[in-house]
Amino acid sequence: MARIKTYPTLLIIIFTLVFLSIRPLMAQDRNRISGTVLSAEGAMPVDGVTIAWLNKGIGSITNSEGHFIIVLTASYAGTDSLTFSCIGYSTEKFSIGTAIGTNGLVVKLKPLVENLKEVVVRPLSLKQLLDSITQHNNEAFASPIKMNGYYRELVFTNDKCTEFSDAICAYFFDRVTQPDGQLKIIASRCRKETKENKDKDNMEVYKDSKINPNQAFSYAMLTGMIEKYFPEKSLADYQYTMQQQGSEQDLKIVILPKTDTGEAFYQLTLMLKGDFTLKSYRLEIPERLLGQVKEKSLLGIHIKVVKNLIEVNYLSIAGHIYPGYYSVRKLTKLWGKFLGTTINQLKEEKSEFVTGNVVLNSSAFTKADVYKKGNLCSNGTAINDDLLKNYTIIKPTMKDSVAISALGN
Repeated sequence: MARIKTYPTLLIIIFTLVFLSIRPLMAQDRNRISGTVLSAEGAMPVDGVTIAWLNKGIGSITNSEGHFIIVLTASYAGTDSLTFSCIGYSTEKFSIGTAIGTNGLVVKLKPLVENLKEVVVRPLSLKQLLDSITQHNNEAFASPIKMNGYYRELVFTNDKCTEFSDAICAYFFDRVTQPDGQLKIIASRCRKETKENKDKDNMEVYKDSKINPNQAFSYAMLTGMIEKYFPEKSLADYQYTMQQQGSEQDLKIVILPKTDTGEAFYQLTLMLKGDFTLKSYRLEIPERLLGQVKEKSLLGIHIKVVKNLIEVNYLSIAGHIYPGYYSVRKLTKLWGKFLGTTINQLKEEKSEFVTGNVVLNSSAFTKADVYKKGNLCSNGTAINDDLLKNYTIIKPTMKDSVAISALGN
């Protein structure tokens, strides 16, 4: 009889141990939301949708297949919601409590059809306009601030993924003491393909990413991008249009070349609130102007940039803004013949960062912690899939995983 009486006690102990072992996983699942964003018309995936928990400094972004992952690193109330926003679509809100209880959340955005109206303002030169925007937004950026997030680099060779590097990192910005910012790599890893070139007549080379994350962050903070692509000496070749959009009196400003000839070939689209506060921007080389991009040649080999695209979305916290997501993409064509060997390949480099959460009034990193451009994966500790589950990441697409298995499932 005594032995039988111990069974309930033993079962209680076993159940307690099992519960304690799975409790962290249960908590993790409660704070992790994944899903897909589709267009309400045609049910097509929508990429570049910003998902934000406003005033909490937590956000995410959809990939080209409309998929997203967001990790809620703060406690939430039943009235809290996620905001889904994208240029060209109406903004939608979704209850966090409902989202967490939904397996495979699907959000549908309605296309936004609006008539843009020209804004009548006192004429400003392009330099005066850019100075006004940069000055206002330099003050609007939250400072000092630390943005904790997920960074990755991708390389495609002839449309095949040949490098997938990612990192958990933090970026510190203080307009007074650290105007260029500081990047710290906490954990990182790389997966690369190598190629043995067996065809001596045709050569294909797999090159590493050359995008500098420090520079990409300077573009996200706006001033670096303006200085790089619109220096004062080139402004005479550009013009701008300003239009009013929507009931919230948002502004759409498009800066573009005055003519389709010459050396000016960039187009910059800025989405601003009525007070000039940034919502997003997109820098690109329009297809019609690709012919103006000069190619470089050496010993029969030619190289030409055929795409240069920078996109940044901004989120707000405590009355200020910060970059919630940025993407830098560069596509280069290499072709020609050298010593009887033919070269014909496209190399695409892509760099992305999504802010998982922010810390206001943070402190600068020590000099030893600051990342210097080099091998991304020689910095920080070794990353792993379990560690990634605690962070908002940019979910890999099938294209990202052609040559390299998916990360952070």
